[in-house]
Amino acid sequence: MPRPAYNTWLRGTVGQSLDADRLVVAAPSAFIAEHLNARMRGIACSAVHAVVGEERDVAFVVGNAPAPQPAAPTPEAAPIAAPPNRSPLNPRYTFEAFVEGTSNRLAFAAAQAVADAPGDAYNPLVVYGAVGLGKTHLLHAIGHHLHARGRAFRYVTSERLVSDYTAAVREGRRRIDEFNLAYRSLDALLIDDIQFLAGKQGTQETFFHIFNALHDNARQIVVTSDWPPSALRLLDDRLRSRLEWGLVTDVSMPDPETRAAILQRIANRSPVPVPPEIITALAQRNTTCIRQLEGSLGRVVAAAQWTGIPLTLAAIEKELATYAPAPEPMSATEVIARVSQAFGLPAAALTGKRRDRKIARARHIAACLLAERLSLNPVEIGELLGNRDRATIAYAIRQGEQALAADPEAQRVATNITQS
Repeated sequence: MPRPAYNTWLRGTVGQSLDADRLVVAAPSAFIAEHLNARMRGIACSAVHAVVGEERDVAFVVGNAPAPQPAAPTPEAAPIAAPPNRSPLNPRYTFEAFVEGTSNRLAFAAAQAVADAPGDAYNPLVVYGAVGLGKTHLLHAIGHHLHARGRAFRYVTSERLVSDYTAAVREGRRRIDEFNLAYRSLDALLIDDIQFLAGKQGTQETFFHIFNALHDNARQIVVTSDWPPSALRLLDDRLRSRLEWGLVTDVSMPDPETRAAILQRIANRSPVPVPPEIITALAQRNTTCIRQLEGSLGRVVAAAQWTGIPLTLAAIEKELATYAPAPEPMSATEVIARVSQAFGLPAAALTGKRRDRKIARARHIAACLLAERLSLNPVEIGELLGNRDRATIAYAIRQGEQALAADPEAQRVATNITQS
Protein backbone atom coordinates (compact mmCIF):
# COMPACT_ATOMS: atom_id res chain seq x y z
CA MET A 1 0.00 0.00 0.00
CA PRO A 2 1.16 3.63 -0.36
CA ARG A 3 3.55 4.65 2.39
CA PRO A 4 1.34 7.60 3.50
CA ALA A 5 -1.58 5.19 4.03
CA TYR A 6 0.65 2.81 6.01
CA ASN A 7 2.04 5.63 8.14
CA THR A 8 -1.44 6.97 8.86
CA TRP A 9 -3.28 3.75 9.72
CA LEU A 10 -0.89 0.85 10.43
CA ARG A 11 2.29 2.35 11.80
CA GLY A 12 0.96 2.59 15.37
CA THR A 13 -0.49 -0.94 15.49
CA VAL A 14 1.03 -4.02 17.18
CA GLY A 15 0.27 -7.74 17.02
CA GLN A 16 -1.52 -8.88 20.17
CA SER A 17 -2.26 -12.59 19.64
CA LEU A 18 -2.24 -15.27 16.93
CA ASP A 19 -4.04 -18.61 17.05
CA ALA A 20 -5.37 -21.12 14.55
CA ASP A 21 -8.31 -18.89 13.65
CA ARG A 22 -7.22 -15.29 13.69
CA LEU A 23 -4.63 -12.61 14.29
CA VAL A 24 -5.62 -9.89 16.76
CA VAL A 25 -3.95 -6.51 16.20
CA ALA A 26 -4.04 -3.64 18.71
CA ALA A 27 -4.66 -0.15 17.31
CA PRO A 28 -3.97 3.05 19.27
CA SER A 29 -7.54 4.40 19.08
CA ALA A 30 -11.13 3.31 18.47
CA PHE A 31 -11.28 5.50 15.38
CA ILE A 32 -8.28 3.81 13.77
CA ALA A 33 -9.47 0.32 14.78
CA GLU A 34 -12.88 0.98 13.22
CA HIS A 35 -11.30 2.27 10.03
CA LEU A 36 -8.95 -0.72 9.73
CA ASN A 37 -11.75 -3.24 10.27
CA ALA A 38 -13.94 -1.50 7.70
CA ARG A 39 -11.41 -0.70 4.99
CA MET A 40 -8.17 -2.66 5.38
CA ARG A 41 -9.15 -6.02 6.84
CA GLY A 42 -9.04 -7.73 3.44
CA ILE A 43 -5.52 -6.47 2.75
CA ALA A 44 -4.41 -7.63 6.21
CA CYS A 45 -5.92 -11.11 5.73
CA SER A 46 -4.10 -11.48 2.42
CA ALA A 47 -0.81 -10.43 4.04
CA VAL A 48 -1.23 -12.94 6.88
CA HIS A 49 -2.03 -15.72 4.39
CA ALA A 50 1.12 -14.90 2.44
CA VAL A 51 3.24 -15.20 5.60
CA VAL A 52 1.77 -18.24 7.40
CA GLY A 53 0.50 -20.11 4.33
CA GLU A 54 -2.99 -20.61 5.74
CA GLU A 55 -6.20 -18.57 5.95
CA ARG A 56 -6.48 -16.47 9.08
CA ASP A 57 -9.02 -13.87 10.07
CA VAL A 58 -7.71 -10.51 11.28
CA ALA A 59 -9.39 -8.39 13.94
CA PHE A 60 -8.33 -4.90 14.92
CA VAL A 61 -9.06 -3.93 18.51
CA VAL A 62 -8.27 -0.98 20.73
CA GLY A 63 -5.06 -1.53 22.66
CA ASN A 64 -1.81 0.04 23.70
CA ALA A 65 1.38 -0.31 21.71
CA PRO A 66 4.56 -0.87 23.71
CA ALA A 67 5.71 2.37 25.29
CA PRO A 68 8.93 3.81 23.85
CA GLN A 69 11.98 4.20 26.06
CA PRO A 70 11.78 7.56 27.81
CA ALA A 71 14.08 10.27 26.54
CA ALA A 72 15.67 12.92 28.68
CA PRO A 73 13.00 14.91 30.52
CA THR A 74 11.69 17.84 28.52
CA PRO A 75 8.95 20.38 29.26
CA GLU A 76 5.54 19.12 28.15
CA ALA A 77 4.64 20.75 24.84
CA ALA A 78 1.13 21.79 23.94
CA PRO A 79 -0.58 19.63 21.30
CA ILE A 80 -0.08 20.84 17.75
CA ALA A 81 -3.65 20.41 16.65
CA ALA A 82 -6.69 21.44 18.63
CA PRO A 83 -9.51 18.88 18.76
CA PRO A 84 -11.01 18.87 15.26
CA ASN A 85 -14.49 20.05 16.21
CA ARG A 86 -13.23 23.09 18.12
CA SER A 87 -12.14 24.91 14.98
CA PRO A 88 -12.68 28.68 15.06
CA LEU A 89 -15.83 28.92 12.95
CA ASN A 90 -17.75 32.18 12.62
CA PRO A 91 -21.25 31.53 14.02
CA ARG A 92 -22.79 33.79 11.37
CA TYR A 93 -21.28 31.87 8.45
CA THR A 94 -23.86 29.13 7.94
CA PHE A 95 -25.65 27.75 4.90
CA GLU A 96 -28.88 29.34 6.13
CA ALA A 97 -27.23 32.78 6.20
CA PHE A 98 -25.70 32.45 2.72
CA VAL A 99 -27.54 34.32 -0.03
CA GLU A 100 -27.58 32.26 -3.22
CA GLY A 101 -27.47 33.88 -6.65
CA THR A 102 -26.27 33.22 -10.18
CA SER A 103 -22.75 34.27 -9.20
CA ASN A 104 -22.34 31.54 -6.59
CA ARG A 105 -25.00 28.90 -7.29
CA LEU A 106 -22.67 26.07 -8.31
CA ALA A 107 -20.24 26.71 -5.45
CA PHE A 108 -23.14 26.83 -2.96
CA ALA A 109 -24.65 23.57 -4.23
CA ALA A 110 -21.27 21.81 -4.22
CA ALA A 111 -20.51 22.99 -0.68
CA GLN A 112 -23.84 21.59 0.54
CA ALA A 113 -23.18 18.30 -1.26
CA VAL A 114 -19.76 17.73 0.34
CA ALA A 115 -21.11 18.72 3.76
CA ASP A 116 -23.92 16.15 3.44
CA ALA A 117 -21.69 13.34 2.11
CA PRO A 118 -18.00 14.14 2.65
CA GLY A 119 -15.71 12.17 0.36
CA ASP A 120 -18.47 10.84 -1.91
CA ALA A 121 -18.32 13.45 -4.67
CA TYR A 122 -16.47 16.64 -5.61
CA ASN A 123 -13.30 15.56 -3.86
CA PRO A 124 -11.41 17.79 -3.67
CA LEU A 125 -13.69 20.82 -3.91
CA VAL A 126 -11.88 24.03 -4.86
CA VAL A 127 -13.74 27.35 -4.60
CA TYR A 128 -11.92 30.36 -6.02
CA GLY A 129 -12.68 34.02 -6.55
CA ALA A 130 -11.69 37.52 -5.52
CA VAL A 131 -11.56 38.69 -1.92
CA GLY A 132 -14.83 39.23 -0.08
CA LEU A 133 -17.22 37.20 -2.26
CA GLY A 134 -18.19 34.39 0.12
CA LYS A 135 -15.48 31.72 -0.14
CA THR A 136 -14.72 31.72 3.58
CA HIS A 137 -18.45 31.84 4.39
CA LEU A 138 -18.96 28.58 2.45
CA LEU A 139 -15.97 26.93 4.12
CA HIS A 140 -17.26 27.82 7.59
CA ALA A 141 -20.76 26.66 6.62
CA ILE A 142 -19.38 23.24 5.67
CA GLY A 143 -17.61 23.12 9.04
CA HIS A 144 -20.81 23.97 10.95
CA HIS A 145 -22.71 21.23 9.10
CA LEU A 146 -20.01 18.64 9.79
CA HIS A 147 -19.85 19.65 13.45
CA ALA A 148 -23.62 19.22 13.83
CA ARG A 149 -23.29 15.68 12.48
CA GLY A 150 -20.38 14.77 14.74
CA ARG A 151 -17.84 14.42 11.95
CA ALA A 152 -14.13 14.90 12.60
CA PHE A 153 -12.96 17.91 10.61
CA ARG A 154 -10.47 20.74 10.79
CA TYR A 155 -10.79 24.27 9.42
CA VAL A 156 -7.41 25.93 9.02
CA THR A 157 -5.95 28.83 7.09
CA SER A 158 -2.89 28.11 4.99
CA GLU A 159 -0.89 30.39 7.30
CA ARG A 160 -1.90 28.25 10.29
CA LEU A 161 -1.00 25.09 8.36
CA VAL A 162 2.47 26.50 7.70
CA SER A 163 2.80 27.56 11.35
CA ASP A 164 1.75 24.11 12.64
CA TYR A 165 4.16 22.35 10.31
CA THR A 166 7.05 24.68 11.17
CA ALA A 167 6.46 24.10 14.87
CA ALA A 168 6.41 20.34 14.34
CA VAL A 169 9.70 20.40 12.40
CA ARG A 170 11.31 22.51 15.10
CA GLU A 171 10.32 20.06 17.84
CA GLY A 172 11.40 16.83 16.16
CA ARG A 173 10.21 13.55 14.70
CA ARG A 174 7.61 12.76 17.34
CA ARG A 175 5.85 16.07 16.78
CA ILE A 176 5.91 15.60 13.02
CA ASP A 177 4.21 12.22 13.51
CA GLU A 178 1.61 13.87 15.75
CA PHE A 179 1.07 16.56 13.12
CA ASN A 180 0.56 13.98 10.36
CA LEU A 181 -1.83 11.88 12.45
CA ALA A 182 -3.84 14.95 13.49
CA TYR A 183 -4.45 15.90 9.86
CA ARG A 184 -4.71 12.44 8.29
CA SER A 185 -7.29 11.04 10.73
CA LEU A 186 -9.97 13.59 9.77
CA ASP A 187 -13.23 13.06 7.91
CA ALA A 188 -12.74 16.44 6.22
CA LEU A 189 -9.95 19.00 5.91
CA LEU A 190 -10.97 22.60 5.10
CA ILE A 191 -8.14 24.95 4.08
CA ASP A 192 -8.69 28.65 3.46
CA ASP A 193 -6.51 30.68 1.05
CA ILE A 194 -4.42 27.83 -0.35
CA GLN A 195 -2.54 30.33 -2.53
CA PHE A 196 -0.42 31.33 0.49
CA LEU A 197 1.29 27.93 0.41
CA ALA A 198 3.13 29.19 -2.68
CA GLY A 199 6.87 29.01 -2.12
CA LYS A 200 6.53 27.01 1.14
CA GLN A 201 8.14 23.86 -0.23
CA GLY A 202 8.27 21.89 3.02
CA THR A 203 4.62 22.51 3.86
CA GLN A 204 3.59 21.79 0.26
CA GLU A 205 5.36 18.42 0.38
CA THR A 206 3.65 17.53 3.65
CA PHE A 207 0.24 18.68 2.41
CA PHE A 208 0.77 16.62 -0.76
CA HIS A 209 1.10 13.46 1.35
CA ILE A 210 -1.79 14.46 3.64
CA PHE A 211 -3.90 15.06 0.54
CA ASN A 212 -3.05 11.60 -0.83
CA ALA A 213 -3.81 9.89 2.49
CA LEU A 214 -7.18 11.61 2.85
CA HIS A 215 -8.17 11.17 -0.78
CA ASP A 216 -7.13 7.50 -0.86
CA ASN A 217 -9.41 6.87 2.12
CA ALA A 218 -12.39 8.84 0.74
CA ARG A 219 -11.93 11.73 3.17
CA GLN A 220 -13.09 15.16 2.00
CA ILE A 221 -10.73 18.00 1.08
CA VAL A 222 -12.09 21.52 0.49
CA VAL A 223 -9.87 24.50 -0.27
CA THR A 224 -10.42 28.11 -1.24
CA SER A 225 -8.16 30.31 -3.30
CA ASP A 226 -8.07 33.73 -4.90
CA TRP A 227 -7.09 32.05 -8.18
CA PRO A 228 -7.92 28.73 -9.86
CA PRO A 229 -5.33 25.97 -9.30
CA SER A 230 -4.00 26.26 -12.86
CA ALA A 231 -2.94 29.86 -12.16
CA LEU A 232 -1.13 29.10 -8.89
CA ARG A 233 2.26 29.02 -10.55
CA LEU A 234 4.33 28.69 -7.36
CA LEU A 235 2.51 25.57 -6.17
CA ASP A 236 4.16 22.23 -6.88
CA ASP A 237 2.89 20.74 -10.15
CA ARG A 238 1.86 17.50 -8.41
CA LEU A 239 -0.19 19.38 -5.85
CA ARG A 240 -1.74 21.69 -8.43
CA SER A 241 -2.83 18.72 -10.56
CA ARG A 242 -4.42 17.02 -7.54
CA LEU A 243 -6.43 20.12 -6.73
CA GLU A 244 -7.94 19.80 -10.20
CA TRP A 245 -9.04 16.17 -9.68
CA GLY A 246 -12.44 17.08 -8.26
CA LEU A 247 -14.61 20.14 -8.84
CA VAL A 248 -13.14 23.61 -9.37
CA THR A 249 -15.80 26.31 -9.20
CA ASP A 250 -15.79 30.06 -8.75
CA VAL A 251 -17.71 32.78 -6.97
CA SER A 252 -17.98 36.22 -8.53
CA MET A 253 -19.53 39.58 -7.68
CA PRO A 254 -23.30 39.09 -7.37
CA ASP A 255 -25.82 41.00 -9.45
CA PRO A 256 -27.71 43.96 -7.93
CA GLU A 257 -30.71 41.82 -6.95
CA THR A 258 -28.53 39.39 -5.00
CA ARG A 259 -26.61 42.29 -3.46
CA ALA A 260 -29.90 43.79 -2.29
CA ALA A 261 -30.88 40.48 -0.69
CA ILE A 262 -27.51 40.32 1.10
CA LEU A 263 -27.86 43.90 2.34
CA GLN A 264 -31.40 43.27 3.52
CA ARG A 265 -30.26 40.28 5.55
CA ILE A 266 -27.54 42.42 7.14
CA ALA A 267 -30.00 45.28 7.70
CA ASN A 268 -32.33 42.93 9.59
CA ARG A 269 -29.72 42.92 12.36
CA SER A 270 -29.37 46.71 12.32
CA PRO A 271 -30.20 48.73 15.45
CA VAL A 272 -32.17 51.20 13.28
CA PRO A 273 -34.63 50.44 10.45
CA VAL A 274 -33.12 50.73 6.96
CA PRO A 275 -35.61 51.90 4.29
CA PRO A 276 -35.83 49.82 1.07
CA GLU A 277 -34.65 52.74 -1.09
CA ILE A 278 -31.37 52.83 0.86
CA ILE A 279 -30.89 49.10 0.29
CA THR A 280 -31.56 49.53 -3.44
CA ALA A 281 -29.19 52.50 -3.76
CA LEU A 282 -26.37 50.66 -2.02
CA ALA A 283 -26.92 47.50 -4.07
CA GLN A 284 -26.59 49.45 -7.32
CA ARG A 285 -23.28 51.01 -6.38
CA ASN A 286 -20.24 49.77 -8.24
CA THR A 287 -18.37 47.75 -5.62
CA THR A 288 -15.84 44.95 -5.95
CA CYS A 289 -16.77 42.77 -2.96
CA ILE A 290 -19.48 42.07 -0.42
CA ARG A 291 -17.38 43.54 2.37
CA GLN A 292 -17.53 46.95 0.69
CA LEU A 293 -21.32 46.66 0.61
CA GLU A 294 -21.41 45.75 4.28
CA GLY A 295 -19.05 48.63 5.08
CA SER A 296 -21.24 51.11 3.20
CA LEU A 297 -24.34 49.96 5.05
CA GLY A 298 -22.53 50.02 8.38
CA ARG A 299 -21.40 53.59 7.80
CA VAL A 300 -24.85 54.99 7.04
CA VAL A 301 -26.41 53.09 9.93
CA ALA A 302 -23.75 54.42 12.32
CA ALA A 303 -24.32 57.96 11.05
CA ALA A 304 -28.06 57.62 11.64
CA GLN A 305 -27.59 56.08 15.07
CA TRP A 306 -24.93 58.38 16.52
CA THR A 307 -25.28 61.70 14.71
CA GLY A 308 -29.02 61.81 14.13
CA ILE A 309 -28.77 61.97 10.33
CA PRO A 310 -32.05 60.65 8.89
CA LEU A 311 -31.78 57.57 6.67
CA THR A 312 -32.79 59.21 3.40
CA LEU A 313 -30.96 59.19 0.08
CA ALA A 314 -30.24 62.92 0.24
CA ALA A 315 -29.01 62.81 3.81
CA ILE A 316 -26.57 59.92 3.40
CA GLU A 317 -24.91 61.08 0.18
CA LYS A 318 -22.02 62.65 2.07
CA GLU A 319 -21.48 59.52 4.13
CA LEU A 320 -21.38 57.37 1.01
CA ALA A 321 -18.79 59.61 -0.64
CA THR A 322 -16.16 57.75 1.40
CA TYR A 323 -17.03 54.62 -0.53
CA ALA A 324 -16.44 56.01 -4.00
CA PRO A 325 -17.42 53.61 -6.78
CA ALA A 326 -14.51 51.58 -8.06
CA PRO A 327 -13.67 51.98 -11.73
CA GLU A 328 -14.88 49.27 -14.05
CA PRO A 329 -12.11 46.71 -14.52
CA MET A 330 -10.42 46.69 -17.88
CA SER A 331 -11.06 43.86 -20.28
CA ALA A 332 -8.22 41.64 -21.46
CA THR A 333 -8.45 43.19 -24.92
CA GLU A 334 -8.12 46.67 -23.43
CA VAL A 335 -5.05 45.65 -21.40
CA ILE A 336 -3.35 44.33 -24.54
CA ALA A 337 -4.27 47.45 -26.49
CA ARG A 338 -2.93 49.79 -23.79
CA VAL A 339 0.34 47.87 -23.44
CA SER A 340 0.80 48.00 -27.20
CA GLN A 341 0.11 51.73 -27.22
CA ALA A 342 2.54 52.36 -24.36
CA PHE A 343 5.30 50.63 -26.34
CA GLY A 344 4.35 52.30 -29.61
CA LEU A 345 3.26 49.03 -31.22
CA PRO A 346 0.14 47.87 -33.03
CA ALA A 347 -2.00 45.52 -30.92
CA ALA A 348 -1.44 42.76 -33.47
CA ALA A 349 2.28 42.79 -32.62
CA LEU A 350 1.65 41.15 -29.24
CA THR A 351 -0.35 38.32 -30.78
CA GLY A 352 1.91 37.80 -33.78
CA LYS A 353 4.99 35.63 -34.37
CA ARG A 354 7.67 38.32 -34.10
CA ARG A 355 9.93 38.09 -31.04
CA ASP A 356 12.30 41.03 -31.28
CA ARG A 357 13.30 42.59 -27.98
CA LYS A 358 10.77 45.43 -27.87
CA ILE A 359 7.81 43.21 -28.78
CA ALA A 360 8.90 40.45 -26.40
CA ARG A 361 9.19 42.96 -23.56
CA ALA A 362 5.73 44.34 -24.25
CA ARG A 363 4.33 40.80 -24.44
CA HIS A 364 5.92 39.94 -21.07
CA ILE A 365 4.38 43.02 -19.42
CA ALA A 366 0.97 42.23 -20.95
CA ALA A 367 1.10 38.60 -19.79
CA CYS A 368 2.02 39.67 -16.26
CA LEU A 369 -0.77 42.28 -16.07
CA LEU A 370 -3.35 39.84 -17.43
CA ALA A 371 -2.36 37.36 -14.72
CA GLU A 372 -2.10 39.83 -11.82
CA ARG A 373 -4.89 42.30 -12.55
CA LEU A 374 -7.47 40.07 -14.27
CA SER A 375 -6.57 36.75 -12.55
CA LEU A 376 -6.34 34.94 -15.88
CA ASN A 377 -4.49 31.63 -15.95
CA PRO A 378 -1.65 30.87 -18.39
CA VAL A 379 -3.87 28.89 -20.75
CA GLU A 380 -6.33 31.80 -21.07
CA ILE A 381 -3.50 34.29 -21.54
CA GLY A 382 -1.91 32.05 -24.18
CA GLU A 383 -5.13 32.10 -26.19
CA LEU A 384 -5.24 35.91 -26.03
CA LEU A 385 -1.59 36.33 -27.04
CA GLY A 386 -1.58 34.36 -30.27
CA ASN A 387 -2.42 30.83 -29.01
CA ARG A 388 0.91 30.41 -27.24
CA ASP A 389 1.42 27.35 -25.07
CA ARG A 390 1.31 27.30 -21.28
CA ALA A 391 5.08 27.01 -20.77
CA THR A 392 5.75 30.02 -23.00
CA ILE A 393 3.21 32.13 -21.12
CA ALA A 394 4.50 31.00 -17.73
CA TYR A 395 7.97 32.17 -18.82
CA ALA A 396 6.51 35.46 -20.10
CA ILE A 397 4.76 36.09 -16.77
CA ARG A 398 7.97 35.48 -14.83
CA GLN A 399 9.88 37.86 -17.10
CA GLY A 400 7.15 40.46 -16.70
CA GLU A 401 7.23 40.10 -12.92
CA GLN A 402 10.99 40.57 -12.89
CA ALA A 403 10.72 43.66 -15.09
CA LEU A 404 8.01 45.19 -12.90
CA ALA A 405 10.04 44.49 -9.77
CA ALA A 406 13.35 45.95 -10.98
CA ASP A 407 12.73 48.39 -13.85
CA PRO A 408 11.27 51.84 -12.96
CA GLU A 409 10.32 52.42 -16.61
CA ALA A 410 8.33 49.18 -16.72
CA GLN A 411 6.67 50.15 -13.43
CA ARG A 412 5.68 53.53 -14.86
CA VAL A 413 4.22 51.93 -17.98
CA ALA A 414 2.19 49.45 -15.90
CA THR A 415 0.91 52.22 -13.60
CA ASN A 416 -0.17 54.39 -16.51
CA ILE A 417 -1.90 51.45 -18.18
CA THR A 418 -3.97 50.47 -15.15
CA GLN A 419 -4.80 54.01 -13.99
CA SER A 420 -5.55 55.73 -17.29
